[in-house]
Amino acid sequence: MAAEHGGERPAAAPPNWQDWQQWVEDVDWSDWRSWLRRIASTDWTGAPWPGTPWEQPPDAGQVSLTLRAFGEDEPGPQIAGHLRETWPGFRRWWHGGANARPSAANDLATFDAQWGLPQANLQVMKFGNVPPFDPTNTTMVGWAEETTLDVEYAHSIAPGAKIVLAETPVAEVEGTSGLPEMMNAEKSLIDRGIGDVITQSFGATENTFPGFSSGNFSSLLNLRYAFKDARAHGVTVLASSGDDGATDAESDATTLYPFRVNSWPSSDPLVTSVGGTLLNLDDQGNRQSPDVVWNDSRGAGGGGVSGVFSRPLYQAGVAKEVGSKRGTPDISMSASTSGAAWIYTSFGGVSVGWHLVGGRRPGGRSPARPDQPRALPHGHAQPGRQQQRRRGRHLRQQLLRRRHRLHRQEGL
Repeated sequence: MAAEHGGERPAAAPPNWQDWQQWVEDVDWSDWRSWLRRIASTDWTGAPWPGTPWEQPPDAGQVSLTLRAFGEDEPGPQIAGHLRETWPGFRRWWHGGANARPSAANDLATFDAQWGLPQANLQVMKFGNVPPFDPTNTTMVGWAEETTLDVEYAHSIAPGAKIVLAETPVAEVEGTSGLPEMMNAEKSLIDRGIGDVITQSFGATENTFPGFSSGNFSSLLNLRYAFKDARAHGVTVLASSGDDGATDAESDATTLYPFRVNSWPSSDPLVTSVGGTLLNLDDQGNRQSPDVVWNDSRGAGGGGVSGVFSRPLYQAGVAKEVGSKRGTPDISMSASTSGAAWIYTSFGGVSVGWHLVGGRRPGGRSPARPDQPRALPHGHAQPGRQQQRRRGRHLRQQLLRRRHRLHRQEGL
């Protein structure tokens, strides 16, 4: 079905469904009317695309009705929700299929609309041959959830910052797996002047790096080039300290060491290590008692002393606590599951809607939201804007109050 607007000749449809899907990927929900007009003024004859996530082309008539039904100021996420209900192909693509994609931008827009946050400035950059998202791959789904959390809370804490989400092709597990690709991506961004804060929640136990047991730390030390580059360019680097308290995972990424260990990059002296705390707040976000270390049935804030790095000069004041070794974390923020964070996800049809998450993910990443082995958000701050910072504080207070109200409604 095709429709014409203003007497214009309908444009030709994309030659194949992959081109059309890319067209949808590029949508800017802040200018959704232009996007819908483009759909409504396209001739979709001969574009059934059977067997694809879309199954059928857009219904230009239905899109025309959508244009007339919504006001000029209607938020983009509301439009997307309406299209999911009225346009089967859009809904099928949005919720999954073998070729579905992570939906960081659209999920962030929904998140922002819920909490009254300003529109985000998000850019996704790929480094290397990043495989397509597969909603049947539990590893990809897990990291998609973590990426969603990172991006949404980076924006909630720094609403005026530009966020660059850098995707790399290899997942970090333990040892050096995935780390060269991520360090290369970070160095590339630094060298191009993209970002003045880099957040990371991925981490590998120092003991799992090849050569560690024999005192040869070169496999780890040779990966520090991105952090040295960050220091030279005045870029702040953050990393989460872990979810397993004073221990961490062995090479199988499941079994925990039966003694104290630490993880990298959190343990690196060139990195600010971010741990987890338990907050005791009232409904207005006021502290009722001092913060304590996160430690509950779901996990505990990571930290301890490094088996690789000596105590840096800036930790001279805590020499009694850390001895001659680098100690972590440097700072901590809320991570306990009793103060879990709300996120919105819609990727792959397997995790659609609002979810509560806790652990290092909400806490260790709070300063700029770290964490994901294959997708790293990098925050590009905009300094010198006092009004923007005041608005940011106000928005964070609102977010906290609304989160507590939702907790009460859910009986949490």
